[in-house]
Amino acid sequence: MYPKYPPHSVLTISYVGYVTQEIPVDGRSVIDVTLKESREMLDEVVVVGYGTVKKRDLTGAVASVKSGDLTMTPVASATEALEGRVAGLDITRESGQAGSGTKILLRGNRSLTAGQDPLFVIDGIPGSIDNLNPNDIQSIDILKDASSTAIYGSAGANGVIMITTKQAEEGKVQVDLDTYFGWNGFAKYPKALSGDAWLDYLKEGYYATTGNQASDLTQLFNGYGYNADVIRPYVEQGKWIDWVDETLQTGTQQNYSVSIRGGNERFKGNFSLGYNRTEGIYRDDKSDLYTSRFGMDLKINKWLTAGMQGGLTFRDVDNRSTRLNRTFSYVPVGDVYDAEGNINIYPVDGLQDQVSLLADEREGVYKKNSKTFAFTANPYLDVTILPEMLTFRTILGTSVSSSRTGEFKSNDTFMMLTGSETAIRKASLDPTLSYNYTWENILNFRKSWNNTHNLGLTLITSWAYNQKEKHTAYNEGLLYDKFL
Repeated sequence: MYPKYPPHSVLTISYVGYVTQEIPVDGRSVIDVTLKESREMLDEVVVVGYGTVKKRDLTGAVASVKSGDLTMTPVASATEALEGRVAGLDITRESGQAGSGTKILLRGNRSLTAGQDPLFVIDGIPGSIDNLNPNDIQSIDILKDASSTAIYGSAGANGVIMITTKQAEEGKVQVDLDTYFGWNGFAKYPKALSGDAWLDYLKEGYYATTGNQASDLTQLFNGYGYNADVIRPYVEQGKWIDWVDETLQTGTQQNYSVSIRGGNERFKGNFSLGYNRTEGIYRDDKSDLYTSRFGMDLKINKWLTAGMQGGLTFRDVDNRSTRLNRTFSYVPVGDVYDAEGNINIYPVDGLQDQVSLLADEREGVYKKNSKTFAFTANPYLDVTILPEMLTFRTILGTSVSSSRTGEFKSNDTFMMLTGSETAIRKASLDPTLSYNYTWENILNFRKSWNNTHNLGLTLITSWAYNQKEKHTAYNEGLLYDKFL
């Protein structure tokens, strides 16, 4: 039996590579539909390897995501904006802390021991997507299979993600402003029992163990090894603690981005500034990200064009330790704060084996801060040897990045008060300096006959130099609870 649709129903039929059709049902039970190829999609240009190609000429597996799709999702990282938009691309956060990175897996695990990260190529030069503001990206093309990534050799074994940034267009000036504000929170984390539910749980356990009902709270608590004289007053006064609510918060996320692009036949330029602040779901957990993107193109004469694309990134992140895993083993009663609003080290007076899960949040107790600075500059020259047939490009990719992670632990941190670490003031500093150079020369030959036959040839030379310097400074037994 055919389904019966309302008289004014419209049937929408769509398929990748074909024109979407909307057909009125008009009471019909049988509808014949002929799919039509979408010429617009087939002529769409996709970035592949060291050039571009129309979708109609593709033989490999390539997925494309445009700027509009990326900016629909209010996120600080472009990788997070890709979530759910590309088949076979799995993206997960490394942790729930503010400023944490993402893990990208393209078409499953490809090695038992080697890394799984794909190669990121930004405007033709390998780089880091973490240094880009999503608003500065024009398009992202994901090369999935061997035929698409072969030109990059072993570096593209885990797939290649080609990123094209926004650049100026001839004949107009465009100014873009993007801003948003949102909340970061509502984490789904199971809560420990509290109140009557916790007491009922203890009573059932006591009965299952002894075969008798506890006569009062003293017998009940003593049966579990608790000091009834210490715990019972808090229970009788109803001083219950929800450690999940005390540990987590509803943070905020705000983003501001402005860019200007424009030019004429001889000169084009672009410049953008971005700022993102994210407060995590843990208190004292936040990230500040500053980005800038700049570029220019100068047409010196008919056959020579010079230009440069570059960017600046600064990231400042404060992280804190988390103790959510302890919420199920703690007695859910006590005073989290004293009369002056300060955090009590021991919420239950006299219960020294249960240190407050907020112990690290007290002033001067624990601090972990990371700062990262990155600079990229990619100057290039384009030479037209034969118009619309033979072109040559030489491009020098340069990048310098510096990062520093500092951590301080006083004698009053949660780990030291619980005996999990030696009670000695500790401090560590890990500075890292990286610089990378890539020089590529690309000769492209293109010839078409009667708009039907096409011949393409690309010759490439590439040279790369990468160096990373890392130092570690560590000290313990400091005399004061002070840090820089």
